[in-house]
Amino acid sequence: FLTVRFKFEYAGMDWMIQFWKGIYFFNTTGGEVGVYNKPQSRPCEFYDCGRDEDQMPISVTVLRNGEVIFRKPLEVCWWQTGFALREPCPKEELTLQSTLVFPAEEMRTAFTQAMDAAAAEDFSYTVDGNAVSVVW
Repeated sequence: FLTVRFKFEYAGMDWMIQFWKGIYFFNTTGGEVGVYNKPQSRPCEFYDCGRDEDQMPISVTVLRNGEVIFRKPLEVCWWQTGFALREPCPKEELTLQSTLVFPAEEMRTAFTQAMDAAAAEDFSYTVDGNAVSVVW
């Protein structure tokens, strides 16, 4: 599978939002979006899963050549996933769409600045208030 990570600082914590898409196991196609953080005092790159208070509305849709494989609506969580049993396909044919609704404008801005700095290939986003919708 393919993955991309965006790291940023917000509210005295180091944050990472990670996206995945691809073939899982043998006949499962899917995608994921995860929200992680760690204290800034922790020198290693080990992030914890989001705490209950870190959860936010997240949706995820995975498409193959424009055909929806699965769709998960906005749900308050720290990790949104979806998978479909189907014949494997090249991961390059997959598109992941996701919306994350951040609890504060400052956090949303820190995340979008991290995406801009990373300049991830084939990754784009739009902003509507505190909602960030990505296409990858």
